[in-house]
Amino acid sequence: MDKILDLDKSVASLVKEYPEVADIMSDLGFTEIKNPAMLASVGRIMNLKKGSQMKKIPMEEIVRAFREKGFEITDGGKPFPAESTDSAEAAKIAKDADLSEATKAPIDRAEALRSLLDRLSEGEDLESVRADFVRDFKDVDPAEIMRAEQGLMESGMPLSKVQKLCDVHSALFHGDTREEKIANAERAVQASLKNHAGKEEKNYINKSVEVDALIQIPGHPLSTFTKENEALGQYLENTKARWESLVESLSGKAGGKDKAEKTEGVKGAQGAEGAKETPDWEALLAAFSEELAKLRSFTVHYAKKGDLLYPLLKVKYDISGPSQVMWTVDDEIRDTLGELKRELTEKSKGVRALKNTGEDLDDEEEEYIRSKAEIAESILNSFFLKNYLAVRNRMEEMIYKEENILFPMCALQFQKEEWIQIYFDSKDYEACFSVENVSWKEAEENGNTPEKWRAVEASGDSEREKSEKEISEERSGDFHAAELPQGAGKMLEDLLRRVESLEGKSGNSGESSSARDGEIIMPGGHLKKNELIAMLNTLPVEITFVDKDNINRFFNEGPKVFKRPQMAIDREVFSCHPPKVEPMVRMIIGNFRDGKEDEVPIWMEKGGKPFLVRYMAVRDKEQNYVGTLEAVTDMTEVKEHFRQYFKSHPEEL
Repeated sequence: MDKILDLDKSVASLVKEYPEVADIMSDLGFTEIKNPAMLASVGRIMNLKKGSQMKKIPMEEIVRAFREKGFEITDGGKPFPAESTDSAEAAKIAKDADLSEATKAPIDRAEALRSLLDRLSEGEDLESVRADFVRDFKDVDPAEIMRAEQGLMESGMPLSKVQKLCDVHSALFHGDTREEKIANAERAVQASLKNHAGKEEKNYINKSVEVDALIQIPGHPLSTFTKENEALGQYLENTKARWESLVESLSGKAGGKDKAEKTEGVKGAQGAEGAKETPDWEALLAAFSEELAKLRSFTVHYAKKGDLLYPLLKVKYDISGPSQVMWTVDDEIRDTLGELKRELTEKSKGVRALKNTGEDLDDEEEEYIRSKAEIAESILNSFFLKNYLAVRNRMEEMIYKEENILFPMCALQFQKEEWIQIYFDSKDYEACFSVENVSWKEAEENGNTPEKWRAVEASGDSEREKSEKEISEERSGDFHAAELPQGAGKMLEDLLRRVESLEGKSGNSGESSSARDGEIIMPGGHLKKNELIAMLNTLPVEITFVDKDNINRFFNEGPKVFKRPQMAIDREVFSCHPPKVEPMVRMIIGNFRDGKEDEVPIWMEKGGKPFLVRYMAVRDKEQNYVGTLEAVTDMTEVKEHFRQYFKSHPEEL
């Protein structure tokens, strides 16, 4: 029977119909499909066309991959047009011609940069591309490079592709001396900050001095960020040699040389004294597991940047390019560390703790010891460790980009009130790399100022509201001052009382005193404001409400697994999500608004605990969309309950 794949069907239904679809999609780059929770939730509302847009994977590439596996492709039941071999070949020839021309004489910087990205996409080594970049662009103003990058993004090039330039063009920010590095970094920062018509142009000459001044303030967010980077940098430096030597010994001697030579090289990487003929793979695996857990703990640093720095740069100061690129790299670092952890866990399955009784080991235990070492050796292969070294290098590179690009941008833009709010919001995060949050004296004396910060953020709106209120009061005063006909006063009082009752300001005469005390009258009863706040904060659920205009309006208080800084209140919800997640958030809310969906549940694991994240459309009695509610529930107790239940009732499994 023919295998027919309809591009209009949801991914979940396609996988259910043809299980091999999951493997094909994973090979194409849709790695999340291997996560059962993502498949069961997002997979229900996602089809291949939407996935192509979100992941920036060309539709032609997706169709070609499925056709090669024997699928007939349709779109909404209609045959999908076959690819023209001639047109594809012509496009390739044109592309090669453009590439050759761009690399020989890069007149148009955007096209020259595009050619570099094409070479990276085709698998060329990063270092050779970097070398050509330095050669062709070393005398070009970084402002021109950044304008070209922005042009590529505006022309529709995926952010995921442009962000590769973050690694390449950082070559310009390096130098042989500290002075050269500072000069290059300053030029980059100067170019990153867009000056718009009507805005005062800032002087960036003393940016290093300004950043250093903030870093020297104990407890200032930039001081804490910098200390975290210093701790990570030192750790990476101290642990680098062992893994580089091990990878070199594993990969350098493959191809003719025997295993004895290979293991001798590994021993050298271990620092062994020659007593053992083979490395202690179990000890190496234990050390690797510890280091991987240590590096994963640094993702708190990236989370703080994503919650507190990037959105403010993007929304208020219109500096989206550099922050979006770095945000994407942060996510990729976190994803890679997570993938390494999952692979480690998967390959380690079946390993049990050894008995340590002091008795002689029997044959079965000796065999088990041997197999455990083999498991460790199979995990720490050359490919696995190369991925590990690659993500370490990206983390090290990010330290440099933050200190020389991101932090100077923030130092020159953010107001003191904003830094104070960032300081207080930072307290909700765990200590990163043992760097504790030090008290910032000035911020503590000033106090937590979310209201002041939001007043600064939306001063224009506040002035407009104030003006409207004054006009309203003036008109109200004129109305009440007017002379009324006889008997109209009593009628007016009755009318006002009814209006107030409908608005929830009062009920009958017995409720008016409660209303004046701050009670909120609702169809299901009435609560005082402090009671309502306490009740919402007591619920064992993390709540977020986004109004119909996509604005964050409410978070309940208390410790949260998914951090929600006060700075995000009254800010568009999309600005609070990384670039790779934003399209999905837009799609979910769009489906709620259009009535296509009422709820999207997503199961996930965070910190070793299971969580259910439910996105729900909020509608009034007339079914009009009024907003979106996000509810995060820790399902650990539920999981344990059913584990115990099915342990006692195995027949129901």
